[in-house]
Amino acid sequence: MGATSSTQASADYLAAPLTNGFLQGYNTLDALAALAFGITVVTAIKGFKIKEGKETSLALAKTGAIGFAGIAIIYLILVALGAGSLHYFKLSENGGIAFAQIAHHYLGTFGEALLATLATITCMSTAIGLVVAFAQDFHKRFPKISYRTFLTFNCLLSFAIANFGLTTIIAWSTLVLMFLYPLAIALIFCGLISKFFNNDPAVYKFAVYFTIIPALFDGLNAAPSIISNIAFAKAALTFAGRYLPQKIQRESKLSFHAVSFYSYSKNSAGKGCRRCPCGRSF
Repeated sequence: MGATSSTQASADYLAAPLTNGFLQGYNTLDALAALAFGITVVTAIKGFKIKEGKETSLALAKTGAIGFAGIAIIYLILVALGAGSLHYFKLSENGGIAFAQIAHHYLGTFGEALLATLATITCMSTAIGLVVAFAQDFHKRFPKISYRTFLTFNCLLSFAIANFGLTTIIAWSTLVLMFLYPLAIALIFCGLISKFFNNDPAVYKFAVYFTIIPALFDGLNAAPSIISNIAFAKAALTFAGRYLPQKIQRESKLSFHAVSFYSYSKNSAGKGCRRCPCGRSF
């Protein structure tokens, strides 16, 4: 439909392409889903008689790498298609509209039918996996409520929300995602380095407490106008814009040093003044 090199990037991507692309990735819900979906994947791997922790981790890493590579190729193709489509179409309200326009451009009505079929098949497998994973997790945490009850509730809630339309869903989900995603990333990061602090719950709590501060204001800033235009929300965002960025930056550095020192001291038999692995003395 046209050369991607001649496509003008939007203002957000011209100013901060990496940051904006990273934040747009929140809309995939992958990190949030992984916290619950990962249990199902690990259970499936153990079903192949892989019991040891290292073997499970290795199998998970291999399958994850294959999935990562496949999705990366698909996304790169979608980026090229989307950029080229701007020579024919205006920037659409959401990706679903752009998809439909591109499919119709190349294949007409058959393209639209094919897209609808593929979207149904691919999204159905993901939806089944997610509702099952969440139902399993919630049933384990609240055993008095049956697995089937959680599963039914998840399906009905998802069906109801889907009828609001993609644009509305994105507008409201962005508020939730901007708040929850930093917390999920903090938990995942702590999980990856947990061996350095013996998986101490205090480190998880420390990281989450400091992450909540910017996450709360990020969520409020991304909220729909019906929320962001409230006097309290405006006052809170004004306060954050004036006073919090540098303060949060200092607190984040302090948090890093404290967690590093805590992890180091837990594994150190020495006494007295110690030096954090980052070089700072305590």
